[in-house]
Amino acid sequence: MEGLWLDGTGLPVDLVRLEWVSRAGMRSVLFRDARGSGLCVADGFDLHFWDVLWESCGGDGRSWAFDCMGTDSDSNVNNLWFIGCRWENTAIKPGGGLLRIDGSGMSTRSGKHRFVSCKFHGNPIPEQRADVPHVSLAQCKEVVFAGVEFSKTNGSFVDMDRCHVIRFSGLDTMGGGHDSGYQFVVRSSSDISFDGTSFYDVQEAFLQVDAGSRNVYLSPTCRYGAAGPGGIVEDAGNAVWVALQEGNAVRVQDRVIDEVRTLPDGSSRPSVADGHLFRTSNSSPTGIRALRDGTAGQRVVLQAADDQTRLVHGDGLTLRGASSRKLDRGELVELVSMEPGRWSEL
Repeated sequence: MEGLWLDGTGLPVDLVRLEWVSRAGMRSVLFRDARGSGLCVADGFDLHFWDVLWESCGGDGRSWAFDCMGTDSDSNVNNLWFIGCRWENTAIKPGGGLLRIDGSGMSTRSGKHRFVSCKFHGNPIPEQRADVPHVSLAQCKEVVFAGVEFSKTNGSFVDMDRCHVIRFSGLDTMGGGHDSGYQFVVRSSSDISFDGTSFYDVQEAFLQVDAGSRNVYLSPTCRYGAAGPGGIVEDAGNAVWVALQEGNAVRVQDRVIDEVRTLPDGSSRPSVADGHLFRTSNSSPTGIRALRDGTAGQRVVLQAADDQTRLVHGDGLTLRGASSRKLDRGELVELVSMEPGRWSEL
């Protein structure tokens, strides 16, 4: 789809809805003036967008200018790329936000999305801004924002819920008009990093992290304007590493040792998305066949805290000696993932 102008003339409609679509793209397309979504995608992957503009879409109390979600456990929502795209003056009260990617209904996280040189710009009139995030990511992984500008919202710029490995690089939150407490909100998420980002204009704190999140890092290349009473980070879980420039010196604040997490009782494919150190808790014989939600290069140390756990050699786990074995209570095993979904014992 290229060179189109789609105008909703203010009606409560979705301008375009795509279902189960893959390997498609849009270039130089304008979605404008729809009280529903400009573009709604239900199950899509390998979709690329170049120079696409969403102008004054969303705003009927439920919709987002761009909305993408998985519809069931078999859904596949990944590899959405946005290059030079813009969201302008959308999110009119009582409206939705600018962009949502929701993998909540899927068996695996939605992931590998890229935003390069994009702009998210809300309504210039504070009274007409929605009290929702510009960008909402739910159960997503491996998302990159590079050279992106955020401004003008009564919500947060990005809300991350149950996300893993989200990278922000070269962001610009200048331009003022951020009237709510926090620019970025991290909830039940892990491995979130900011590099070369400029933070300005905030009422409470630039970053809010809840107690269920881990491993959030702000590099010394970040720059900060005047913060609110919450400071640079409001951290309920002591999970943030902040490297701050003070003159020519760099100090690290709130650096924490890895937390030991307990795997669920009886799970043969437990998730290891949120940590490095894990212990078992099996009350009956359980064979662990795979580790879910890991990333390439991740290492996991597993301790048997019971005498009921067996590691099963196969497609998910490659064990020394190429054979399954029962773990003794207190035994430690270290595994590394060289590619998603496959783990090898060290």
